[in-house]
Amino acid sequence: EALFAWLADANVAYVLMLVAILALFVELTHPGAMLPGVVGVLSLVLALFGFGMLPISGMGAVLLAVGVGLLLAEVWVVSGGVLGLGGTAAVVMGGLLLLNGTAPPALEVNRWLVLAAGFAMGVPVLLLARSVSRLRRLKPPAEGVEALIGQTAVVRTDLEPTGTVTLHGEIWQATVEGAAFVTIGEPVTVVGADGFLLRVTRTSSV
Repeated sequence: EALFAWLADANVAYVLMLVAILALFVELTHPGAMLPGVVGVLSLVLALFGFGMLPISGMGAVLLAVGVGLLLAEVWVVSGGVLGLGGTAAVVMGGLLLLNGTAPPALEVNRWLVLAAGFAMGVPVLLLARSVSRLRRLKPPAEGVEALIGQTAVVRTDLEPTGTVTLHGEIWQATVEGAAFVTIGEPVTVVGADGFLLRVTRTSSV
């Protein structure tokens, strides 16, 4: 009964909802962390249980749902934090309008708590969103043969124009571009690849 009475407090249910939103947001932006996901799910279940014992306003519930949706959309859409801030604003307004008009003032969510929670949630959400946005803009690292482009190899057998070169201790088939003949021991620069055949050019001496 004491637990039910505690969960039936609108302030407690609202804080649990915020904890759930933040924890799930962190889990989605950092897959595999596990702990935020577990905390988020448990907090969400307790928050929904608490809301079920309160006279919830339809408008407040809709705003909370919209806020959660915008915050989750921030994970997949590169908006620079716009969706995250919009979701935070919706969650704040949902907290202010959480209970319907029949609820006594004593049951309403404390407005200062709502504003403080909105600020405390908006800042990390914005920082996380910007971090995810920067990571998504980074060019993916080159893999396989593409990672060799721009590196210098040494001619192992004469390129006339096809032969072999040595690169990182490995022997590669190569064909030279821009020159008809490159002798053994000369440096060449990898400019491309056709499968496992490297395309190289004579390295210009400084």
